[in-house]
Amino acid sequence: KTVIQLEMTSESILGDIQEVVANDDYLFLLSSDQIYQFRMNGEFVRVVCKKGRGPKEMIEIRRVVLKNNLLYLFGLGHSMLIFDMDGNLVKAIPTLGRGDFWNFHPNDSETFWVHLYADMKGNNPYYLSLIDSTMTPIDNWQPKSGEGMSLYMQTKNFVEDENNTLYYFHHTSNVVSRLTDNESVPEFLFDFGKNTPNYELIATLSTPEEINEKFYNHYKLMDVGFLNDYLFFKYCESKPPF
Repeated sequence: KTVIQLEMTSESILGDIQEVVANDDYLFLLSSDQIYQFRMNGEFVRVVCKKGRGPKEMIEIRRVVLKNNLLYLFGLGHSMLIFDMDGNLVKAIPTLGRGDFWNFHPNDSETFWVHLYADMKGNNPYYLSLIDSTMTPIDNWQPKSGEGMSLYMQTKNFVEDENNTLYYFHHTSNVVSRLTDNESVPEFLFDFGKNTPNYELIATLSTPEEINEKFYNHYKLMDVGFLNDYLFFKYCESKPPF
């Protein structure tokens, strides 16, 4: 194991750390709605994105993704900012009035996989969508019913394996799908036998209360990850309140 001691300066005083992403050269830390960049030896480089309303700022950062030496930020203020490794703003994508989503992962430089997309026009949202940089859907999968999709707002819906193949999952499904060639392909099905919830029924329900009731005393998929050639997963048994 390697311990990296971060350089503390007047500009790099950190609060609670909400998220960390890294490549071979840099660490990026989300703390107090700001992005701090460090070298892998711990040397402080810069504050990439500050809290605010300026062109390189965000009011509140919701998600951070690092891919192909580009740093993608999305958050309150309804915009996506893309930075290079030198802290330069490469692109700003306004989303206000165009669409909203809870989580995302870049597909390429112009398209994005998003979780819980809503087009702001009153159409039914979807759990998984592929959208372009104007927030226009290219394709959608798994329509949601009522308020059900907001029941489990997990921090991770997209995960890559050792070969950088991207997968998608969410808490109200027992399927993990492979995302390739602009398609969502079911890859893994988690079957807990008699403890498996009735996901077909759950997909038709509208309220968190209805969905919670169908999860009680059943096993629920919570998280997945890859290490070498292995898929790891976490699940829990959902219990009714006392």
